[in-house]
Amino acid sequence: MWHIHPVNETFSATEQDVDVLVKVCNEPAIYDILFRKKLNGVPYTAQNAHSLINWAKQGWKDQTRFSFLVKDTNNQIAASIDIKSNNLSNSEIGYWATMHEPGIMTNTVLTICQLAKNNGYHSLYGLVRKDNPLSVAVLTRAGFELTGEELRKDRDDHIYCTYTLDLTQPNIRIGTNISSS
Repeated sequence: MWHIHPVNETFSATEQDVDVLVKVCNEPAIYDILFRKKLNGVPYTAQNAHSLINWAKQGWKDQTRFSFLVKDTNNQIAASIDIKSNNLSNSEIGYWATMHEPGIMTNTVLTICQLAKNNGYHSLYGLVRKDNPLSVAVLTRAGFELTGEELRKDRDDHIYCTYTLDLTQPNIRIGTNISSS
């Protein structure tokens, strides 16, 4: 059983949380897609992890974006997901999961979709690199549909696909292996 935690003013990061964030964000699949260009090839550090946590807390405080961490039964961070804006009509989600917790991400996305729907969001979308089949599979398993594809010069010159889920449809599936705190 995994637990999803909002990274808001009540979240207190432990030294273990920071260490795990550094380790996971340096995993090749995550680092290459999310951090290599942003960090100019320099490894993800504890300072980056602290900045991420502060950024996430500020988003909740300002009510402009909503970040969550997913922890496993040992209270270790296994995944991260965020709703990237407060635009209720259509907002992007972003996520990553450690390679050591296969199967966690689809239920995490489903859980966030239910939370978003309960909080008035109408539609969510994910923007994923076409050459990232694991992320594409997560979104399609969660019911998202391909709605666009484009070369993104602002995102490392890769082709990105947009997958969208209409949250106003009546029978949205919800994740069953993740509880929220």
